Amino acid sequence: THTSPIPLPGPTANPWTAWNTDPTPMTAYDALAALPAAPQALLKVIASQVSGQSARNLAVGPVPGVIPTTQAQREFDYLTQILWNAAAVGGPPAAEAAAYQAMATLPGITVQRDIQDTAGGQAIGVSDDGGYGQLLIDPVSYQVIGIRWISNGVRPLAQIPSSARKRPALKNKLHALENRLRKLEKEPYPPAGTLLMEIVDTQTAEVSAPGDR
Repeated sequence: THTSPIPLPGPTANPWTAWNTDPTPMTAYDALAALPAAPQALLKVIASQVSGQSARNLAVGPVPGVIPTTQAQREFDYLTQILWNAAAVGGPPAAEAAAYQAMATLPGITVQRDIQDTAGGQAIGVSDDGGYGQLLIDPVSYQVIGIRWISNGVRPLAQIPSSARKRPALKNKLHALENRLRKLEKEPYPPAGTLLMEIVDTQTAEVSAPGDR
C-alpha cells in the first residue's frame, strides 16, 4: 500500500522523475533498470541526476557529518541510495552488476571483505570515504544486504543555517541551541573504528501475497 503523502508519479512518468520525486523501493528498482550497462555511460546519467542537488541531500543515511565533498562521492552516494532502496524488493541483477562496475571506476572507492555484521552474517563493504560509511553486499549473491557507519573519531560539527539567524522570532531558541551545541562538542565522541549504526537484512524470501511474512 502506498502511504506517502506525495502524489504517485504514475506509470508513464520518467523513472528518474519518479525516483527524485518519491524515493521508494519500486521507484529505485525502475531507476536502476533504466541505467545503461556501460560504466561511463551509466555514470554520465548519474552525474546529470546529482547536478544541482545539494551535498546534504545526497548524504547517505541519518549519521551527521557524512556529507560528500567530491563529485565521485556525490555520484557514489546517489547510486548507493538507489541500490539500498531497491534492495527491499530485490534490484534487477544485471543493473546492480552494472552499478557495481561503474562504482569501481570512481576514484577513492575502497572494498573491505570478510566483514561480520551485527546479525552474524558475512558481508563485503564498499565505501567512498575510507570505510567509514559502507554499503554492505552479500559475498555470495552480491545483493545489497545492509549499510553501516563507523566513527572516524571526529565529531561532526552541526551548523545553524544563516537563514535561521536572520529571523528575529528565533533569537531565543537559537541562543539555547548554540549553548547545547557548545556543550555537545565538549562531550567524548566514539573513537575511530567504533560502529555507530548498522542496518542489515538477515533474511529475505518471496511471499505468496502482500502482507504475508
